[in-house]
Amino acid sequence: MTFFPEPLRPSNQKVDDKIVVNPVEADRKGKDALPRMLPDREEGCRYVALLTVIRGACTFCIDSSRFPRDPLLEHIEELRTLFKQLRREDCSADARFAGDLSLAVARLVERLRMMKHDLRTPRALLSDLRMVLSDIDHYHPGGGKRLGFYISNTVGGSWLPLPFREIIKTLHLEHKNNGNESVLTGWIRLLGRVAGGFAEVG
Repeated sequence: MTFFPEPLRPSNQKVDDKIVVNPVEADRKGKDALPRMLPDREEGCRYVALLTVIRGACTFCIDSSRFPRDPLLEHIEELRTLFKQLRREDCSADARFAGDLSLAVARLVERLRMMKHDLRTPRALLSDLRMVLSDIDHYHPGGGKRLGFYISNTVGGSWLPLPFREIIKTLHLEHKNNGNESVLTGWIRLLGRVAGGFAEVG
């Protein structure tokens, strides 16, 4: 025979009665409170804005076509354009041309001075650029004051002395006579070679 033990304590409750459990009070100091996992709306907007800025910066850095051109390249191209204009036409009577030429050379000299201490810049290219600027500075076809003297004294002004006009006219006429062997063409070629070298490096 099988023996079924009797319950230890008698149960007088009905089976349908619900068991009531009193809620446990949380620690009054907040030690058991869960940390906030999600930011509130304002903080979330800040995170989204920050991530958008970071994404944009990364895209800008990766896309090299958006980088602004180096000012040195712009100054070289500006001087080359002026020399090409002088090859095409006699600009000796144009005070604006003389002022633009003076400003272009002054900007290029200043940029070269700033880049002198930049260790990333190839020394050979800086040397070539110095050589071209030195040739421009020391050019004087018939004796007298050199071209650099008039260029440095014309910067920012409208002074156009007769000897400066004669040097500009001589450069133009010399190109008409010598074509691809002219001084102007040599300067344009050298400046182009230097600009190409800086473009490859940058």
